Amino acid sequence: MSQKPGPTAEQRLLLSEVELGVAVEQFARSTVGKYLIDRSKGEAEDAIERLKTADPDNAKLIRDLQNEIWRAETFEKYLTDAILGGRNAEEQLIHTDVQPDGD
Repeated sequence: MSQKPGPTAEQRLLLSEVELGVAVEQFARSTVGKYLIDRSKGEAEDAIERLKTADPDNAKLIRDLQNEIWRAETFEKYLTDAILGGRNAEEQLIHTDVQPDGD
């Protein structure tokens, strides 16, 4: 009886990406995750509103507001990137015939 070989290094990496994506998705749906996402969206929206009326000659204020917007939007982007990366890794695994453990 032949034993099926274990996953390759590349497949193990993909499995790790799937696990991370699932964990991040669960976090984003949690109370804490929703709170942090809503808070970052609110901070970005507030900074955008202040940027609309900022003195165009006040370069420091404009840079500060741009940084606030970037920081707030980047948080959600990191979460989205991890989730999408996990989904893409899962698709790659399906095509290599290695199924992730789990639900």
